[in-house]
Amino acid sequence: MLMKKCKDESMVSRRKFLAGGAALGAAGAAIYATPMAKNLFLPPKANYVLTAQQSQWDFGGHISNPAQVFSYQKDQPVPLIRMQQGQPFYARLKNHLLEPTTIHWHGIRLPNAMDGVPYLTQEPVYPTESFDYQFTPKDAGTYFYHSHFNSLAQLSQGLAGMIIIDEVKKPDFDHDIPLNLRDWRINENGKYQNFLEPKTAAKAGTFGQLKTANWQVAPNHMVKPNSLVRLRILVSDVTRIFKLIVKDSSNPEAKAKIIAIDGNPIDDIRDMGREWIGPGMRMDIAILTPDEGQTIELLNTSTNKPWVVASLTSQGQSQKRVWQDLKPLPQNPIEPLDLQGAEIKKFEFSASSGEQEDLGINCAASEYIFWAINKVAIGHLDPNSSSLRPTASLKLGKTYIFEFTNVTPQTHPIHLHGFFFRVLSSTKRKIAPHWADTSLIRPKETVRVAFNADTLGNWLMHCHILEHQKTGMTGYINVS
Repeated sequence: MLMKKCKDESMVSRRKFLAGGAALGAAGAAIYATPMAKNLFLPPKANYVLTAQQSQWDFGGHISNPAQVFSYQKDQPVPLIRMQQGQPFYARLKNHLLEPTTIHWHGIRLPNAMDGVPYLTQEPVYPTESFDYQFTPKDAGTYFYHSHFNSLAQLSQGLAGMIIIDEVKKPDFDHDIPLNLRDWRINENGKYQNFLEPKTAAKAGTFGQLKTANWQVAPNHMVKPNSLVRLRILVSDVTRIFKLIVKDSSNPEAKAKIIAIDGNPIDDIRDMGREWIGPGMRMDIAILTPDEGQTIELLNTSTNKPWVVASLTSQGQSQKRVWQDLKPLPQNPIEPLDLQGAEIKKFEFSASSGEQEDLGINCAASEYIFWAINKVAIGHLDPNSSSLRPTASLKLGKTYIFEFTNVTPQTHPIHLHGFFFRVLSSTKRKIAPHWADTSLIRPKETVRVAFNADTLGNWLMHCHILEHQKTGMTGYINVS
């Protein structure tokens, strides 16, 4: 494994970036096939104005002082964004930070220019500047928005929130509760630890000390007895892979049911067991609440000391619901796959080798390189690098099967921007086929996924353990 320190470049200026395009040879020209968004329009009306700024947040006595955090609203958690399937959405990002930022709309199928990846799909939004995002969401479900500039530090300090895209016909639930799960790398005095620790970045990643849901420690939600709850779970943490279970001490036979993964309804509703869910992943579950005064707990069991993530307590008048009231969610409009004519592309996720190419890595992202995709490590996209080639080049309109092989001893949640892929099979475990945009690839495992390359552009693909992303496990595909 290579531990490579990089040259000290804090950022690439816009002028240098735009000038750099002319210097790229044919090998690197693909990155400019789709013009980068430069904020050339103003939306008719912004649904949301999101102001990236430094704020303070009191974690309810779990640390001695209010913490210095980043948010999109002053001294409040990042807002829940609500969209409507098939209706235009507009958001204005204002940057009141002291460094650039962007917003990536994680899991949403949208035009490439709106994907929010600096130096790949848009220019960074510099301090005091703004940028307008505009797209029409095709799909309903639970999604995620977050910064994609210096993302390890900016997400660690708070710039990550949930998105609910409502179905055209709203499903029949009594409660709809979002849970944004994350650690904070913050001590009792409100001070942050290092966002990147080389020893742990080269392994599973660095875990935070303060564990929260919706920026609260083990929140308890009041719900109606015998009601149907849609619990939307997002892991926005930069490292932790959760193993979740629903527990009802008064009724050991109580069950939750999984109804959607990564925003997409699953083919067959199934009982929830102990479910692994990693950074960037979402899972919607249905819960039938217990009688008056009783509590259901959501626990993380990924460590030898399980803890309560959140809980639901029944209070009020019974809704008299039964499991037979639960109906499948409407499917999202995804075109069928041509698996017979699909082309196979292979990707190996590995430790970096000593034969590291000079990819012009920008050390605003990381000092070290530990990881690679197909033996190439990219810690940060530098547009002035003549070696900046796509990890794979695809043809518009074709179906592809990606074989993700993990040759490391760590699990990697691999996220592909801009597309839903169909998780087909694994060499290590039985997987029920389902649509997703992020998939856990376990040690020594190959997972096969398929998708239609139906949108032009350059689309990032990376491990969503952000210390892994920033230390090499990043690439991009080009659809042309």
